[in-house]
Parts: sequence; C-alpha cells; structure tokens
Amino acid sequence: LARQLEKARSTSGGQLVPAEVLTNLAPAANELAAALTAFTADVQSLNVGPAYGPFQGKASAALQGAKDLLPQLTLLVKTLPSIAVLLGANGPQKWFVALQNGGESRGTGGLLGSFAIVDLDNGKAVPVQIGANDLLTAKANPSLLPKDSQALWGPARLAEVYGVNLSPNFPYAGELVSSMWQKQSGTLPNAVLALDQRATALLIEAVGGITVDGVTLTGANAVQYLSVGVYEKYTDPGAKDAFVTAVMGQLIKKIATGAASPIQLAGKLANAVLERSVFLWATDAAIQESLAPSPIGGQVPDTAGPIPMAVVNNNAGNKMDAFLYTTVRLQGGECVAGGRRSMMTVELFNNPPTKLPSYVDQRTDRRDQFGLDRPGDGSNRLRLAVYLPKGAYLGSTSPQQLFTGEERGHAVAMFGVELKRGERKTVSVGFTEFGDPEMLNQQPNVIEQPMLNAQQISIEKGPACA
Repeated sequence: LARQLEKARSTSGGQLVPAEVLTNLAPAANELAAALTAFTADVQSLNVGPAYGPFQGKASAALQGAKDLLPQLTLLVKTLPSIAVLLGANGPQKWFVALQNGGESRGTGGLLGSFAIVDLDNGKAVPVQIGANDLLTAKANPSLLPKDSQALWGPARLAEVYGVNLSPNFPYAGELVSSMWQKQSGTLPNAVLALDQRATALLIEAVGGITVDGVTLTGANAVQYLSVGVYEKYTDPGAKDAFVTAVMGQLIKKIATGAASPIQLAGKLANAVLERSVFLWATDAAIQESLAPSPIGGQVPDTAGPIPMAVVNNNAGNKMDAFLYTTVRLQGGECVAGGRRSMMTVELFNNPPTKLPSYVDQRTDRRDQFGLDRPGDGSNRLRLAVYLPKGAYLGSTSPQQLFTGEERGHAVAMFGVELKRGERKTVSVGFTEFGDPEMLNQQPNVIEQPMLNAQQISIEKGPACA
C-alpha cells in the first residue's frame, strides 16, 4: 500500500489520497489489524529474565513500551476503513478542521483559535473557508451533552467558542463544534478534526516548510513561533490572526494537493495521534463508534478501573500556558475492606521569561471581572479538574476543592489555582476505589491531557489487594 501511495502520487493530479489507494485502504487495514493482533499476543507472552544481564532493565522497559503501544496502534489501524469513508470513498464529505492554541489550555488541548472548512470527495480535498475564531459567531448546543457534563462546565460556557472543548472528552467537543457550525452555516459537517501546535509542526515538517510574510516555519520552530513568536511580531490581534490563517491555508493546500510524501505524511500524523495532538469525531454514529475507543477518538473511558486524569483549563484569558509545566503523580496506597486508598498529586509550575508580548502576558479575567486593565505581571490563573477512577470516592484534598461534579462516571474535584511568575503550587487529592481484586490490582493508567509542555506522569502501584 505504501509503494502504491508513492507511485500514485505522480499520477494522481494533486490529490490528498489517490482514488486507487483509497479503494485498497480498508482491506489493507483489516489485514494489518489482524497481523498486529497476532503480534501483540506474541509480545504479551514474552518475559525478560536475568539472562539479559546488564541490559535487563532496558529490555524490560522496551518490552513494556511495546505492550503499551501495540493495542493503541491496533485500534488506530482499525479506524482506517472509517477514515476512508470520511475521505470521500463513498461520496462527498465536509470536515471542520480546528487549530487548537495550547498557549491557552483546554481539556482537549487548547483554545479553538483558527478553523478551516474542507470538502473531500474520493480522496480529493478542497478548502472552502479558512479563518480565525472571531468569525464563529453562532453558539453551540450544550443540551447535546449529558446533564453531568453540563452541570460540571456550565451550559453558558459550553455554548461559546472558547468553551466548546473545556471537557477532555473529545466526542463532546466534536458534537458542540458541529452544532455551532450547523447553526452558523446551515450545513452539518461530517467530521470535526482538531490539531494543536505540536501536530501542526509535524505537518509543516512533512510538507517541507511554509513561508508567510517573510517568516519561514519549519518542524523545528513552528511550535515556539505559533505559541509566542507570532505575538512578538504582530502586536495587533487582527494581524496575528491573518498570519495564522495564511499559515493554515498554505498547510492545508499543500497537504490537499499531495505536496508531501504520503508515507512521510502518514508517519507524522500517526506520531501526532499517538501523542494525543490530533483528534477526530464523526457525525455518522457507526463511524464514530469505531473512532471513539482509538487514540484518534480522544474519548475519556467510562469503564471501571484505575484510570484517573488531571485536566487544566486556562482561566486568565491569556497565552501563558506556553510556560506551564505540569507534573502528575499517582500513588497507590494501602488496601482497605473491599478497596484501596490512593493519592493523586498535581504540581503546576509557572515559569515564563522576564519579557513577554502583552497579548501573551495579559489578565483578561481581572479586566472583565474587576475592571483592572493593567500590564501583565507574568502571573496565570488556572482551573484544575482532577478526575478520579470511575466509581472512586473522594477523600481529603489540599487545598479544599472549589466544588465537585461528575463526568462519564468519574467523580471530579475542581480547584482554582493562581500562580505568580516562577511559582509552583501543588494540589493533592485522596480517594478510595472499591471493586474486585482483579480490577484494583490492574496497572494504573493516568490519561495524559494534551498540553504544549507534555505532562510528566509518574505512577507508583500499591501493594496487591486480596
């Protein structure tokens, strides 16, 4: 299939995916998924013993990495037949593409900054509209979400472009964004694709770089420039939006016309998906059912087990999260009657440079709430949501939580955190899980929130509970 991609590239007439490749995508994906499943079973049966000598530790880590990756990769491959449909294999499709700005954190990665509407038909992609978020004037429909999510985040916030992705569960963001665009344009998109600056940088690298207004973006500098540099060059927000829109337009045009090697492009996209930098949602229920559990679906699991998460949303209306460093530590604790006590600790570190563009270092929350319109001081304000494992009960917290709620069966403790320049603060949440020993003794899995500076996650598994 890869060879066919490269061969068809020269004869496709500038298509995103040549039609003959699109036809073979589903059967190739099914064969690959079967092979991966068999290979996973072989890897799971392996053990690294003392015979490895001084390499035992590294070999064990590599084997564990393979065991963690293979199920995710298999799920991703299984989505390819559905993605073929969204690429127009069975008829025209319309995509809403959202560029998330991680400088202002949201549950799924960052503020919806720019967007594009792209039509796809039989592998051919045509961008029909590209613009900044100020063009999105219609409100989303928060009633599409379950009552617990509406209560947790607030219907009024979820309806706004700045609030459609407060929840870390991307299918909710997909539903809200599609409802917003349908209300604004009268057309319901078939898919909502979201990517952040990290994914954008990978795609810019794949197409060989982009030059706009004398600035050349590459895979090496795109994240920094789109997060901070663009605000240094363009002090006027309108000029900044025009630059980012032009970059997005060039990128989509190059990808759509086959300017990049399809093999390299597929590799970059796969890396971005596994890094949780790209998410995809589909209107069609059957297609969405195949996307949701895979890495590209961005779904917060609603199954029982030790699966917590720490979610940061920017509450200051600035872009200071480019300098936010988050450490998440899960400590499995003692066994109690029918359960286990555990502790989740989240450290937030605000570490910006001394000199910053005013648009990055601002406090619109102080201006809007208290009328304090003054230069930024390097501070930041965040809303931290700690998701407990499904069915777990909240214990002691430090500091005291603002309020508690629930989403997808997870109890959620919400905290407000104000950070001065260079300040670290720690939030600790104790909780108790109940269930059968097999569930309690599973290896915990802390879901990583997509952020510009990747969350540093450590897990200490507690003693086995009988």
